[in-house]
Amino acid sequence: MNGTRNSIGTRKVRRVDYPDSDILHHTSCPDCGSRDNLGVYSDGHSYCFGCKSHKNAKADQSMGNQLNSIQQSTDAKRADRKAMLEVDFQSLKARRITEDTCRKFAYGISSDSGRILQVEQYFTGGILVAQKTRDSDKKFKWLGAPKSATLFGQHLWKPGKRVVITEGAIDCLTVAQLNGLKWPVVSLKNGAGGSQNDIKENIEWLEEFEEVILCFDSDEPGRKAAIECAKILSPGKAFITSLSGKDANEMLVKGDGGSVTASLWQSAPYRPDGIISINEVIEAAKRPLEEGRSTAFPSLTKAIFGTRRKELIALGGGVGSGKTDIFTQCIAHSITTYPEPVGVIYLEQPDTETARRLAGKLQNKPFCDPEGEWEQKELDEGLEKLRDRIYLYDHVGSKGSETIKNTIRHMALGLGIRDVYLDHLTALVSHEQDERRALDALMADFGSLVHQLNISLFFVSHLSTPEGKAHEEGGRVMAKHFRGSRSIMMWSNFMIGIERNQQAETLEERQSSTLRILKDRNTGKGAGITIPLRYNTKTGMLLEETPFENNDY
Repeated sequence: MNGTRNSIGTRKVRRVDYPDSDILHHTSCPDCGSRDNLGVYSDGHSYCFGCKSHKNAKADQSMGNQLNSIQQSTDAKRADRKAMLEVDFQSLKARRITEDTCRKFAYGISSDSGRILQVEQYFTGGILVAQKTRDSDKKFKWLGAPKSATLFGQHLWKPGKRVVITEGAIDCLTVAQLNGLKWPVVSLKNGAGGSQNDIKENIEWLEEFEEVILCFDSDEPGRKAAIECAKILSPGKAFITSLSGKDANEMLVKGDGGSVTASLWQSAPYRPDGIISINEVIEAAKRPLEEGRSTAFPSLTKAIFGTRRKELIALGGGVGSGKTDIFTQCIAHSITTYPEPVGVIYLEQPDTETARRLAGKLQNKPFCDPEGEWEQKELDEGLEKLRDRIYLYDHVGSKGSETIKNTIRHMALGLGIRDVYLDHLTALVSHEQDERRALDALMADFGSLVHQLNISLFFVSHLSTPEGKAHEEGGRVMAKHFRGSRSIMMWSNFMIGIERNQQAETLEERQSSTLRILKDRNTGKGAGITIPLRYNTKTGMLLEETPFENNDY
């Protein structure tokens, strides 16, 4: 093979002072600065073939430490060395790694049974303890005592300001070479799969550095491994590098080595989920306030300044109070005002009825009233307006909360939906043994979901029986009446009650209702405002009865 022969082996050094010692390996000489002229021997002494200096183990504490290690199981150590391979050092042209880099890290080339092997070499206390070979089929094999091995390249560095850890040896060579072989760079022994164990086994050494930079592959296993390894290190010590390519060596081969170095300098400090620096939001906070999206009722829009993404809007009312009809009118308003389709999850209304009622809101016709004044042509026109604008959940299937959450995810991610209407919340937990606890968990999930998906979720809640006048008789709705009120109050941005006396003597009163804003998290100005509505039987529409300006807030 081309290149320079590795001096690891068992040849005797014929010096009368040390007649029975075996040379273990060559390393750099601290006296003359040569790269590999210093020989380290089995009895602990060292001799430089360049400047001719030699040190006795007893006079050198570091050599004394090596002597203590060597004197343990000497025969076994020699057996391990005999089992390991001699290597040559040469450049890895396909990887754009120089011979100097390979020599620095003792990364060699060898052969076994006619196969060319690349060899990672691991040293502990200055002694070669293990080799990891790789053949052309990317099959790996350990020689020696791998359990005694530290991180690849660890023997080269003393703890200091920072150390870079890569996923594999080739990336370690790459990063070190790009930084002039001056920065401490090491790699995991067993890639992402064994990363946590590798970090734990060498935690004391790593903790002596001020910063530990995790420069793993940019694929999913690499990203996950970096996060898990960062958790093991002391808070504030771990930094994670985000590479624009698959790994450091791939980027070097493609001529983008500069980006690797830049990415290392831009490594982000690891923080557990949920912790961010205020610096990360300052620019976004400088932007003008987002203009809310209008609702079907101008007075409601003005009172709450419209609705925004990442919000939960709760509507509660007694049985038959008109909750679904209000939602239906809001949906019709949305698809005629904004370009995005709307997701509709009505769990207690047939899909065909939902379609007719939506068409009715678009056409101002009560298409579900057999005595209403409308024609088939008008219904057909209204239904055609709904094409590609509405996506319904077929509730013939499961009504379980997990199914509904997955449905909402698909609506947002797969269909581009940003407004989802759910009627009703209570149906999702009615089968649970502990309904309140299930509702607490569901609301927490919904609170997270609207942020993850950047959507608005409008939902209906049934009410608990009030202490006084029944809701069906026009009793006042309060936030505490919402079923599972504690979690709904906690997570909702807005809570709106609908009040209607269905048992009133006059038709005019029975067709009148009131929207009452119970909670306004954004400004608080809307809370307490009421908006009177009247239902028009001829058009099937809900209209504001009193101008908004009459409300004093």
